[in-house]
Amino acid sequence: MEKPGKTTPCAWLAGCVLALLAPAAWAADAADPASVPAGSMEVVARFDGPGPSGIAVTPGGRVFVGFPRHAENHAGMTLGEVVDGRLLPFPDAATSLPSRAAYAQWLVSVHGMTTDARGNLWVIDDGKRAGIDGIPDGAAKVVGFDPDTRRTIASVVLEAPALLQDSHMNDLRVDLSHGARGTAYISDSSFGTAPALVVVDLASGRQRRVLGDHVSTRPEPGLLAILDGKPMRYDARAGHPLPSRSRRSCARAGQGRGRKWTCVHARAMTQPRVRAGAALRVGSAGPPAGAARLDLTASQARRHAAPPDGPADPTRPTRQWMTGPSHPTFPVGGADAITLSADSQTLYYAPLTSRRLYSIPTAVLADFGNDEATLAAAVTDLGEKGFADGMATDPQGRLYITDGEHDAILRRWPDGRFDVVVRDPRIVWPDGIYATATHVYVTLGQWDRLPGFNQGRDLRQPPYLLVRAPIEPAPTLTAATASP
Repeated sequence: MEKPGKTTPCAWLAGCVLALLAPAAWAADAADPASVPAGSMEVVARFDGPGPSGIAVTPGGRVFVGFPRHAENHAGMTLGEVVDGRLLPFPDAATSLPSRAAYAQWLVSVHGMTTDARGNLWVIDDGKRAGIDGIPDGAAKVVGFDPDTRRTIASVVLEAPALLQDSHMNDLRVDLSHGARGTAYISDSSFGTAPALVVVDLASGRQRRVLGDHVSTRPEPGLLAILDGKPMRYDARAGHPLPSRSRRSCARAGQGRGRKWTCVHARAMTQPRVRAGAALRVGSAGPPAGAARLDLTASQARRHAAPPDGPADPTRPTRQWMTGPSHPTFPVGGADAITLSADSQTLYYAPLTSRRLYSIPTAVLADFGNDEATLAAAVTDLGEKGFADGMATDPQGRLYITDGEHDAILRRWPDGRFDVVVRDPRIVWPDGIYATATHVYVTLGQWDRLPGFNQGRDLRQPPYLLVRAPIEPAPTLTAATASP
C-alpha cells in the first residue's frame, strides 16, 4: 500500500508521457490561416518623415508619393518622386515645398493621385493644412503633370459650392473618354459631416458637387470595425477628438441659454520631417478622417477656443476628448476609395466608414445636365467589399481593395468573387493604392494609430512603408511540364 502523497514509478512515467504528448496535441489543433502571412510583399521605400498617402506609378515605372499637410503642416515636400533610393520634390522644390506665392501656384497638400490613359500624372490638392482654419482661395485644386517634361498640363482650382470649407478632397480619377480634355471625379470624404462626389470638366473648369445626400457617399452609422485588434464602433451621436484649437472654428447656433456651438477641426499631429533630397531606406526592389463637426454647449466651445494670446501652436496641439469608455473614437469618413474601370466607363467608389461598394456609369456622372434624381437612380450597390480606404484597377479590370481590418489587399474579379493578393502584419492601415500590369503598390500610413483615435496616444511606429506585391503568382514548373 502506497503512502498518501508518494508518487509511484508508473504514475511518474504516465505524467511524463502526457507532458510529451501535450505539445503534439496542441500542434494538431485547428488554427485560422488568416493569422499567418500570405502571398509575397517587398518594401519599396521607408519614410522617416510625414506619413505617405497617395501613390501613382507611370507606365515607365516612375513612382510618385504624396505627403499631405492636413495631418501635420510639415515643411517637407508634399509631392515627391522616389529616384534611386532618394525622395525628390516633384515637379520642383518651388512647387512642392511650402511657399509664399499665391496658393494656386504651388501644391499645398497633395493627397490622392492617379495617372490617365496617356500616362500623365494627376493629383488632388486638398488645400488643407493642420492648425489653419478652412481652405484658402486657390489652395484646393486638380493638377495634371506631364511626367517626362515636368510641365503642368492642367490646373483647375476648386471653388464653392463644389468645395466646402470642411471638405476633405481625398482621391481622384481622370477619365479621358468624357469631356474635351477629360473629366476628373473626386471623392470628398469631408472633415465635417458633408461628404460627396465632385465632378470637374478639365477643359472648361466647370465643376459640381453631387450625391451628397445619397447613401453611397455617407458613413454608415453603427459600423463596427476591428482595427489593430481593437473593436471600434462608429456612433454618429458620440463625440470625436479635437486635436487643434481655434476660436474661429466655432460658430454659435441658436439663441438663449444652452444654445449650441458647432466646431470643425482637422488633425494636427507632430511628425518628423522629410527634407528635399533626403536619402530613403530602400527595400529589395495616403481620414482618413480625423476631424469632426460637433454640437457643443457654449462652455464646451470655450474649452476648445484659442488662448487669449492667439491660436495654439499647430506643432504642439492640445487634444481634448468628447468621448468616454462607451464611445471610442473612430476613423470616420464619407466617400473615399474611388477607381475607374479599365475602359473608364464605370466609376467605383465607397465611403470609408462602410463596407458597401457602389458604382455609377461615367456617361451619367460626367453629364452636367443630369439632376440628382437621375444620378441616384444610376447608382448600383455591388454588395460588401470590406473596410477599405483605397481602391485601384488593373488592366484586366480587376479591383484591388485595401483591407485595414485584416492587414491585407483584396482583389475583386469582374464576376464579383474575391481573393487575397497579400496579407502581412506590416500592412497597417493601407491607404493609397495603385495597380500596374504586374504589381499592386500600397502606402502604409498607420492612420488609425494617430492620437485622435487612441485617447491622445500616438501609437505610430515610423518608418512608414511603401510596399508592393505581385498580382500574379510565379508559375510552378516541373520537368514534366516545362517547355523545351
